[in-house]
Amino acid sequence: MPSEGKGHTFESCRVRQLGALAALGCLLWAGAAYAKPEKAPTGLAGLEYLATMDGQCSRLVLGGKDASSACEPHVLNEVFKSGRVGFTFVAKDGTVVSFSGQGPKQVKLDPDTVSQPLDTVILTQAGAKTPPAAAKGTGACTYTNPMKGPSHINCSARTEHGQFEAVFVSDGQPPTFKTF
Repeated sequence: MPSEGKGHTFESCRVRQLGALAALGCLLWAGAAYAKPEKAPTGLAGLEYLATMDGQCSRLVLGGKDASSACEPHVLNEVFKSGRVGFTFVAKDGTVVSFSGQGPKQVKLDPDTVSQPLDTVILTQAGAKTPPAAAKGTGACTYTNPMKGPSHINCSARTEHGQFEAVFVSDGQPPTFKTF
C-alpha cells in the first residue's frame, strides 16, 4: 500500500481483528524468513509496518483449488525494511497465503493504482507444526489507493504448486496501520 501509512498507529482496533492479525503476523514473519533466507527479517526487527483492511474477499484460489467461500473478510499488507512487501489472506480453516515481492519493483499504473510484481507465495497452515512453505513464482498484485474509498486488491501468481489468486475489495474505510 502507499507510504501514506507511515507514522500512523493502531487506533480503536476491533477486537475480532486484533487476535487474528496477531496470529497472522507471527505466521507471516516466520514465512518471510523462508521467502528470502539471505536477508530474512527476524521477528519485529525487520518489519516496517502492517496495514489491515476489512472488506470482502470474493476469490481465493490455493494451489489451483477454489477456497473463495472460506476467505476471511480481511487483508493484511506488510512492508519489511528489506524492501519486501506482501498481501496476506486467511481462510476460515486457518490456511494463510501471502503474496510477496520486492517493493522497489512496483509499477505505478496511474496516480491511484499500483502493480506489485511477485516472486514468492508463502502458504501456512495455522496450528500446524510444519514451517510455512514458500514457493518461487511469478505474478502480480494490483491495488488501488485505500485512502480514496474502497480499495481493490487483485493478486495472482503461478508456482510449481499451481495457481494462487485473491480478489478483495475494502469497505472504503482507511487502513489501520501499525508501525515498528
